[in-house]
This record gives sequence, C-alpha cells and structure tokens, in this order.
Amino acid sequence: MAIRKLGIDGHIAAINSFSGHDSMEFDDAVSLLNAMHDWYDEVFVGQLAGDVDRPRLLHETHRGRLLYSPWVTRRLLDAVPRLNLVADLSHWTCVAEFPLGPSPLAVDRDSLHRNLLAETIREIVPRIYHVQGRVGYEQGPQVDDPRQPEWAPQLSSFEYWWDLIFTNLIQKDQVDGLSAIRDFFCVCVFNHYCGD
Repeated sequence: MAIRKLGIDGHIAAINSFSGHDSMEFDDAVSLLNAMHDWYDEVFVGQLAGDVDRPRLLHETHRGRLLYSPWVTRRLLDAVPRLNLVADLSHWTCVAEFPLGPSPLAVDRDSLHRNLLAETIREIVPRIYHVQGRVGYEQGPQVDDPRQPEWAPQLSSFEYWWDLIFTNLIQKDQVDGLSAIRDFFCVCVFNHYCGD
C-alpha cells in the first residue's frame, strides 16, 4: 500500500498542500503543481483514483500561496486538470474585498455589473473536496462570531457557498469524499448535509 511507502500507518483521506507562494510566476506555478502531481502519481502508482488507500491530493485556497486569489485559481485549474481544492474561501473574501461575497444578495457589485467572485466560485465548485468552515469578510479571514447580527450578510454568503459545494458532491454521489473543519462552521448547514 502506497501510504506505507511514506512511512505512515493508517488511512489518510487527503493530503492538504499549502502550495507555492503568491509571488510565483504563472508558468512556474503550473510547473510546480504538475511536478507535485507527477510525484503523487509515482508514489501511488497502480492505485486508481477512488481506491480506499489512495488519498486525494488537494491544494488549499489561502492567502500567501498559489491559490490566494479566485482569479488566479481559476486560471490554474484550467492549466492543471489534476488540481483539486481545499476551500478556505474566507481568504478570498479578503483578496476580492467584496462586501457581501457570492450570495444572492450580492448583485451588481463590480464595475462590470457582474458578481465576478460568485461566477468564479460556481466554476470551481466541482474541484472542491474539503471545506475549511470559517466565515470571512472583506477585511479579514474570520469574523469574531458569525451568529452575531452584524455578520449576517457574510454568513449568508458562506452558507450559499457551502450549499453549492455540498449539493455538487451529493449530485456526483461523492459525499463520502467530503470533509470539513468546522472552525466557525454553521452547524445547521453541516448537519443538513451530513446528518451529524
């Protein structure tokens, strides 16, 4: 079993990588990601995607890393078809500085009269397999308490995102592949999908 080649006992569902740095040139980022996936394929040679002993190789959306921006991430997903994500979308609310994020309430928020952040989120949802459950806002990656009324628009945005992600995985019959960390994760949303 390939995971034992790495000196690790037990089952690992995913490998989460904080890949590269946001200062890397696009071509260098593509080369790094392809090299990582080539290494991964070599380590797990002979194991098909979906094998219980083959963890997913995921890359986290995070400030300071390759996937710091929704716009850069979208380009990298196009350039590296094997790239799948851990979604810590709270970082993107800082980078994009959209006041409400991708909720149904956030319309006509940019000079193009489109919600580019919402469009990008909808495009990348099929590549997400893990959720970091934090609610961010336009000036920081985490609100102090998302239950407070002043954060209702932000919470609504993140619940909208999470609903898109969970619905996609349910439709693809891949709920078993979903994992989440509930930092300030809205328990009602998580319970709705995971029955937990």
